Amino acid sequence: MNIVVRDVPACPAYDDALEPVYVVIDRKKDRVHVLTDPFANEYRCHRVHAPGQRVVLPDSVGAEITLDVAAILDVARP
Repeated sequence: MNIVVRDVPACPAYDDALEPVYVVIDRKKDRVHVLTDPFANEYRCHRVHAPGQRVVLPDSVGAEITLDVAAILDVARP
């Protein structure tokens, strides 16, 4: 899993191989983007989550992980 804090959401290939789950923290819009299902240098699924939501990451990360969007955004603030 790759977690990136950026001012603008993006989903680049990571070392020429897509991560099974790519999490982007968008501080400008207070959103967490979760990209999954990599295929042919892109992600087939892109979901956007707002504060107050909890996100359960897919089994492909190898562990049971639930993200609290508000808590992540609080930590990501400059």
